[in-house]
Amino acid sequence: MWHPSSPRPRTGTQRILRRLWAVLPTLVALSALACKAETKSQTPQLQTASAAAIQPTSAAATSTNPITATTPSKTTLAADAADSSSARIAERWGIQIQALRLTANGYMLDFRYRVLDAAKAAHLFDRKETAFLIDQASGAKMAVPSPPKIGPMRTLKQIEAGRTYFIFFANPGKFIKSGNKVTIVIGNFRAENLIVE
Repeated sequence: MWHPSSPRPRTGTQRILRRLWAVLPTLVALSALACKAETKSQTPQLQTASAAAIQPTSAAATSTNPITATTPSKTTLAADAADSSSARIAERWGIQIQALRLTANGYMLDFRYRVLDAAKAAHLFDRKETAFLIDQASGAKMAVPSPPKIGPMRTLKQIEAGRTYFIFFANPGKFIKSGNKVTIVIGNFRAENLIVE
């Protein structure tokens, strides 16, 4: 990640971050007012998954053969679910989600995605479609900052298949931490259960 002491940033994103460091105190104050955390009155309860065994449904499944009797691990099931969700997003919206990271010393969230189909992904580049991030545990909503000299900190033009694009979300008070599970919404687009790196 670029730091303001580093010489001559070489990419557009790094130039934006250099300017962001200069206006960060003001930006954080504005963001705190614009996207005040809408926390729930009660502490969210942790969701726990039951370890129910999969019951055999055929003669082959009741066999003592360890191969046919093995239950898929939770890790395998979670990976399969993530792959399925990624496949649906790619098919419906023409993008591949690459990363969601904390940046700007924790005061911003950097969402990266790669365009696979420019026509399908056009919805994500529409200025009329508001983008925001929801912390799933608390319900807090984070908006896209729009500093006067920079404008909305999201890509809104030059859609090309094969290119990677970004959206920055404000994180006032460093409310969202690494490991939090979030949802990103852009108009009708919705990507759930994304884990902050």
